[in-house]
Amino acid sequence: MKNLSRVSKTVFIVDDQPVYSGILKNDIQDNVTTVKEFSNGEDCLASMDQNPDIVILDFELDDGSGKVMNGIEVLMKIKESHPDVEVIMLSGHDDVNIATTSIKFGANDYVVKNDSALVNVKNKIRNIVRRMAVLQELKEVNALKMKIGGAVAVGIIVSLVMNFIL
Repeated sequence: MKNLSRVSKTVFIVDDQPVYSGILKNDIQDNVTTVKEFSNGEDCLASMDQNPDIVILDFELDDGSGKVMNGIEVLMKIKESHPDVEVIMLSGHDDVNIATTSIKFGANDYVVKNDSALVNVKNKIRNIVRRMAVLQELKEVNALKMKIGGAVAVGIIVSLVMNFIL
């Protein structure tokens, strides 16, 4: 398997607390190529054409106006347009209902903002990246099998035709 100490992945962080977002960015940027921060879901959704691999999404997004989407709404829109993007829901609430709703709508996992949140997010990212690497290797192996199988089939057909002609 490839070295996963630093991989070519893009991570979006969506959190309305710039200090927390900055700490999270500093903590994970050694392991991925690109980390982009957004203070609300709308800006994240507008940037989804940049094809992030992972989105770390705060559940409770608030700009003071009461008019921004919460994390579940953003999650649903992400999964609607980019179903393969892995989303880690992040919340200050240790609430099983929020966690199960997040998973129900496609989040990879739910992390509570507590003393171990940064370590937990880093581990979740590492696990997602490993799974992505394994899936990519399986795709490559299957493609190779198809090429080999196709070449063998062509060889058999050529052999049959040659035997038939001769």
